Amino acid sequence: MPMLATVATLLALWLIGCGSEPEPESVAGFPTRDDVSENDDGITLLAATGEPYTGPVQDISSSGVLRYFAFYRDGKLHGAEMRFDRDGRLQRLNDHHDGEHVRRRDWFENGNMELDAMLRDGSAYGRHTRWFEDGSLRFYCENMMEGLRWDGKVVDIAPDGTVIYDAIFSEGQFVSGISPSEELLERLHAAETDDETTGDANEGATSAEPGA
Repeated sequence: MPMLATVATLLALWLIGCGSEPEPESVAGFPTRDDVSENDDGITLLAATGEPYTGPVQDISSSGVLRYFAFYRDGKLHGAEMRFDRDGRLQRLNDHHDGEHVRRRDWFENGNMELDAMLRDGSAYGRHTRWFEDGSLRFYCENMMEGLRWDGKVVDIAPDGTVIYDAIFSEGQFVSGISPSEELLERLHAAETDDETTGDANEGATSAEPGA
């Protein structure tokens, strides 16, 4: 069902926070992404005034479907930034705090979650979870440290269901639990190579090697 962009709906979303595409239009007086621009300092300005913008930015299709919504404070993304598909289904939800990207969540077309990752300086930092399209767990790291070093509980599962890791790590170093044998690593690498050769690679496949 198309999502109608009423003021109440947009503010509620913020608070909890290739064919031809129809041209975006402003609804309820909110500017679109075409009405704002980022200067050299990374501050988003409202084109009409040239001042740092505070408030919602949205793109609505001509059929009334919300395609994009974000909130800015003093020219910086702050709160929810949401992207929707042509049918109004949420595809990505980014959380920002005073311009810093602190969390990312992605969804598959079937509505199942694909990714939930905490971030720092644009990189994974903190809890990191991925799922397969059927909703089963693909990868979990209790705490991703700087340099993508695994810390705490880690689970890594291959597309065929093979458990690669179910282990405890400390600052990137394996401590205990299930870890892959050389034979398993070679088999998984061969499977990935075959997929790439046939053009059917598993996009975003989780590496079996821990961050060091």
